[in-house]
Amino acid sequence: MKKFKKYGKLKKEYLRHPKSSLLKEINKIDKQIYDIKKNYISNASIIFTTLMSCANSLETLNLANLKFDYLIIDEASQVRIGESLIPMNISKNVIFAGDHKQLSPLVFTKTKYNYSYIHGQQNISVDYKGLFELIICNPAINTEFSQLLNVQYRMSESLIKFSNEKFYQNQLESFYQR
Repeated sequence: MKKFKKYGKLKKEYLRHPKSSLLKEINKIDKQIYDIKKNYISNASIIFTTLMSCANSLETLNLANLKFDYLIIDEASQVRIGESLIPMNISKNVIFAGDHKQLSPLVFTKTKYNYSYIHGQQNISVDYKGLFELIICNPAINTEFSQLLNVQYRMSESLIKFSNEKFYQNQLESFYQR
């Protein structure tokens, strides 16, 4: 552990004096950190990460052959399609947790995306949505394992009244009104 505390000091010193001989020592510690990360991820039972850092770690640690039993994506309605593809590709099962009627992914572009794909004989075209919404709202995909969690724990009934009527067909209940 002392070695890694020293690492930060070495990097700062090297930035001040780039022609020094510190680079060799920094590279040696970088290699040790790389090996520790690779070993840890390869042998872990559970890994918590963001979708983007997962893709980055797989690439930088050369772990492309890794296969996980489950990928659980929280706040799935906010996930853009591209950022979920790599983690989904290395997982045998995917569980989405979220609400497709809430905030969709933010896309900072003026270009309107349109995705088309063919399911059986049917060509389906949709404006840009998150992956979760595409799955939940697609009649061609079996969503029998989808479950509405209808008890709202954060707000009183008066606060959820509008969204309950507008989006949820009055299926939501407030925990405080039970």
